[in-house]
Amino acid sequence: MLAAPNTKAAGKEPVPLVRVGFPKETIVQTTFICPQTSAALSFDLPADEAALPALWSKPLKINCPVCQTIHTVDYRNAYITGVMSQFACIPADVKEARVH
Repeated sequence: MLAAPNTKAAGKEPVPLVRVGFPKETIVQTTFICPQTSAALSFDLPADEAALPALWSKPLKINCPVCQTIHTVDYRNAYITGVMSQFACIPADVKEARVH
């Protein structure tokens, strides 16, 4: 029978998941499609552990440099699209990280 390694004896105590090397300011890159011009606008979303619960169900206002208007998009949809764009087995519009 195999025994679990004794990490305390070797001086390698388990590190709590909270302290595992995630950067304090994590971002997710996504792209928004302007509904008036169909231009793709790339932007970064804050995605650290404080931003996710604070912004999850809130709308984001995007100042569009193309049509000079303010567009609104749900943070949740933009975040999910940005995260899913990193995977190979997803639809092309999501792969391109585009929120409509």
